[in-house]
Amino acid sequence: MRVQTKVLALWSAIVFLTSACYGATITGTVKGADGAQFQGAFVEAQNAKTRITVIVLSDSQGRYQIPDLAAGDYRVFIKAVGYRADPRNPVALTADQNASIDFSLQKAAVRWNEVSQSQAKQLWPPAKGKDLIFAHCNICHQFQSRMASVTRDADGWKDRIAFMRDAMHFSIFLGPNLSDQEAADIASYLTSLFGPDSVLPRSAADMPGYKDTVRPFSSEALNIVYVEYDMPGPSRMPFSAAPDKNGYLWIPNFGVANKITRLDPKTGEMQDFPVPNVGTAGVHSAVPAPDGSVWLAEQGSNKVGKWDPGTQKVTEYQDQYLPGQEGIEDGGSKHTIRIDPSGKVWASGVPLTRFDPETKKFTRFDHEIGYVYDVKPDKNGDVWFTSPRTNRIGKVDAKTDKVMLWTAPTADGYTRRM
Repeated sequence: MRVQTKVLALWSAIVFLTSACYGATITGTVKGADGAQFQGAFVEAQNAKTRITVIVLSDSQGRYQIPDLAAGDYRVFIKAVGYRADPRNPVALTADQNASIDFSLQKAAVRWNEVSQSQAKQLWPPAKGKDLIFAHCNICHQFQSRMASVTRDADGWKDRIAFMRDAMHFSIFLGPNLSDQEAADIASYLTSLFGPDSVLPRSAADMPGYKDTVRPFSSEALNIVYVEYDMPGPSRMPFSAAPDKNGYLWIPNFGVANKITRLDPKTGEMQDFPVPNVGTAGVHSAVPAPDGSVWLAEQGSNKVGKWDPGTQKVTEYQDQYLPGQEGIEDGGSKHTIRIDPSGKVWASGVPLTRFDPETKKFTRFDHEIGYVYDVKPDKNGDVWFTSPRTNRIGKVDAKTDKVMLWTAPTADGYTRRM
């Protein structure tokens, strides 16, 4: 996942299918190093002006088709794990043009930033640092772009771990629950993997058991069209976007960026709106309301915020922390935000809360619920939520505020999204 600069289809993720209808098409075939038709290569066409990238996969006959492209200059290139091909640049398209481009792949190393999280769990050598990385670091981002794509020495990795502990100090994963020794173990392990003297082979394919980790594409997956948009700045961690009534998509920037971003999916244009919070806001959710405002949840500061369409500025509202746990997620946090039919603003996190925009007051629903991940009002005004640590789903009755809970039938199912 290229979380620094992209809003990427399906991750951890986000799918944007552009609603604009254009006429240009790029078609062609992809052949492997042996000259046979190649299935499952990602063929990507990026518009030089808008930076919108449309991505398709080659089918069982090696054929691909990238439809509905706007007129303009494109960079067309291939991504296939363990293969490479020269890009075609520029490819000038006019309206309604049908261009044909064929690719012949050559064998290449399987780079470590190309393998999946599941593969890394199987291929990386065992160590305490490995267990800590998957328990603490990969809960919010994967390793491909932020670890495997960069070579750092021991001091460099220590510096990055220190930065993350400071930036995400509120987190139950990187905050007070991560000891100095555990931080040192993570830095040491990352140095062994992605330092100057890496213990890993240059190609992941040279690791014993690599072939057993490779999963084929299903025939249905070959029909998916992905659309990718460049974020307007660095240090972004775009989370789930939400559409408004005008067709824009609102993107929370989690982590240290302290911004929400409005995307026009037709043009690729993005506009940032800063959040006033000093320190890491950890904006985890941004959802448009019927009146044109946008409400947001700040996991790092235990605040909800409101973007005003008139002033185009964000106003924040601070909730209380539990005594002695100020600034820590388990002492108070806001995670996913939703607006119920009456206009009240609900936020998951610790605890589940309801904010009244008229009185500017929070109502908290503890009731031994614990950490709440998702929250969804239904058409009756009842509010449903998930409690992953207790493996339960729940409902708050709109008329009585009574909380009802049900345990999921699968043990350790980790109820997360609804």
